Amino acid sequence: MSKNGGEMKSKLNQTISLIFVLLLGCVGAIAEVSGVEAVTRPSKDVTIAFLRSGRIATMPVKVGAKVQEGQIVAELEDSAEQIQVKQLKLKSEDQTLVRARQASLDQAKVELKKIKKAFKTGASTELEVERAVLQVTMAKAELDLAEFQLTLAKLQYEEAKAQADRMKLKSPANGTVEAIMIDAGEAVDMQMKPVMRIVQIDPMWIDTPVPLLQGKKLLPGGDALVDFDFGDKETRKGKIVHVSSVADPASETLWVRVEVQNASMRPSGETVRVRFVEVENVGGDDVKSQLDQSKSGSE
Repeated sequence: MSKNGGEMKSKLNQTISLIFVLLLGCVGAIAEVSGVEAVTRPSKDVTIAFLRSGRIATMPVKVGAKVQEGQIVAELEDSAEQIQVKQLKLKSEDQTLVRARQASLDQAKVELKKIKKAFKTGASTELEVERAVLQVTMAKAELDLAEFQLTLAKLQYEEAKAQADRMKLKSPANGTVEAIMIDAGEAVDMQMKPVMRIVQIDPMWIDTPVPLLQGKKLLPGGDALVDFDFGDKETRKGKIVHVSSVADPASETLWVRVEVQNASMRPSGETVRVRFVEVENVGGDDVKSQLDQSKSGSE
C-alpha cells in the first residue's frame, strides 16, 4: 500500500470514529431531552401468610380496604393458646416459693447466730456450728433456685405470648388489600399458604434503565420529573432513591429507581416518562416553574 493510501485510510478511520462519537452524543442528548419511558409500580407489594397452622376465626378486612402497618387483618382460633398464656402469667407472678425460701434462709441465719453465741460459752460444739453454717448455705441455694425458676417462668410466659401473637396476621405496611386468598372458617397449614396481598401505591416506585453516560451523573436524593398521560396530562416531581452499581453491558444502561408521592392514589402500572436532565442543573424554583407550566398546559 502506498504512503498516500495509508494516510487516506487513517483519515477515513478518524472520520468514522468522530461520526460514531457524535452519534453517541446525539443519542444521549435525545434520551436526556425526551426522557425515558417506564412503568409505575407499588413501593410495597407483599403476600402475607400465617407462621403456624390453624383455623381462621376472624377476618375484619375486605378487598379494597385501607390498612395501616401493624393492623390485624386476620386471626386464627386461639382459645387454647390464650388459656396457656393465662396459666403462665399466673406462674410468672407467683412469689410464694421465693418468699418461703427467703424465710428458710432468714431462719437458718438466726439459728447460726444463736449457735455461734452458744459456742463462745461452751454451750454448743464446733460440729453444731458447722452444721448451722451448712444450713445457711443450703437455704441460700434454695432461694437462688426459686428465683431462677421464677425468671424461667417469666420467659415461658413471654414465649407463650409471642406464640399467641402469631395467631394474629398483621399488615406489614400502610396500603390497600388487593386480594384475599382464603375465607374465615377455613384452615391454614404449615405450608405458608398465602392469605392476603397488600400493596402500597403511595408512594409509587418507577424502575427504569437510563443510558450509562447519563446514569453515572445521577445520585440518590436527586430530582426527577415524571410525566403522566393517562386520561389527563400531569407532571410530578420525584426523588431518586437508588442508582444501580452494576451497569448492563449489553444495553449500556443503569437501573434507576424513582419515588413519586401519590396522594391522589393513581393506579400503578401506568406507562410514564421520566426526565432527569431538566432538573439536574436547575434550582428548586425552576423545577416548580416546570411543574406549574405542565399543569397550565394540561388545563
